[in-house]
Amino acid sequence: MKKTILLSFLVLFIPAILYGQDKVEPPVWNVGDKWTYKDATVTTYTNEVVDVKEDVFVLKYQALQNPAAFDKKTMNIKFLIGSGGNKILDTDFLGSGRKLFDFPIFVGKQWTDSFEVTLRAPGGRPFQVTQALAFKIENIAEVNIPAGTFKTYVIYLNQKNMRTGNNGWMRYWYSPEVKTWIKREIEKKDFWKLLQMYDSQLISYELKK
Repeated sequence: MKKTILLSFLVLFIPAILYGQDKVEPPVWNVGDKWTYKDATVTTYTNEVVDVKEDVFVLKYQALQNPAAFDKKTMNIKFLIGSGGNKILDTDFLGSGRKLFDFPIFVGKQWTDSFEVTLRAPGGRPFQVTQALAFKIENIAEVNIPAGTFKTYVIYLNQKNMRTGNNGWMRYWYSPEVKTWIKREIEKKDFWKLLQMYDSQLISYELKK
């Protein structure tokens, strides 16, 4: 009986111990940190840290007009910053990037999110649709990309259109060394073309101290 109880205890707690050993805390960004990517359309874009405040890091996306404020504890996007410094709380259009990391992370962790997106059928009127997201840290993998070879945490997410039931998956590879994701792979289906999401890889980066 004692052996059975002990074995049950080990089955329950050994996975937690193993995950805890690989637990990763949120990165610390500095002003001037920058990451340059190239996507499947051969478009190159750069994201750069432009400010560090008491509770957030401020990142300027090359493709967006407004910088995004990342919570230092989770690296989730809390709000956008307007031209006058005002907080823009409606971050739906950031889509799957709003809660991409949700630190701390470890193999096996799962979380969810949702957002509204405006779509337009060919020749039709625009309409809003809720997108439901399910995230999971799948495993740890070594990845070779143009910027180098890195140990990464593989983030799998499934996104579902709650109006049609259509869905698609994508994977991100997060590198603790680089302090952000270094590769993105999109399931090859029309679901992502409507949202203009494409495969991307990090081609260069610069980290300040």
